[in-house]
Amino acid sequence: MGRYKKYDEKLAIEKGINLFRESGYHNTSAADIVNSLNIPKGTFFGMFNTKEEYVLKVLQQYIDDTLAFMDKSLYKNSTISAAKRLKLFYSSLSNYFSNEGCTYGCLLNTLTSEVGGYND
Repeated sequence: MGRYKKYDEKLAIEKGINLFRESGYHNTSAADIVNSLNIPKGTFFGMFNTKEEYVLKVLQQYIDDTLAFMDKSLYKNSTISAAKRLKLFYSSLSNYFSNEGCTYGCLLNTLTSEVGGYND
């Protein structure tokens, strides 16, 4: 009898951020997801009942990461002026997207434009 292998849900969600940023919601199939995670389809649907549930967890992680970055860069460093903190924040974002080659955008914007009008 085969042993049950534990899969890392957090890693699956982190990979989902890149998947959906790169291809969008509609162009990312369940097969694309399980192939990128290198897990069986049944395991994926055992962790996340549906693709929609998965993308909601991916989106929540993306929002949490973004808010943590904003909190760290905008609010926690009160030793410099608010204007300087804003400049550093946007400079960091610009560098991040430039280092990726400006290929992908914000996951929240991508999903909002793709499914926001007809999927609650």
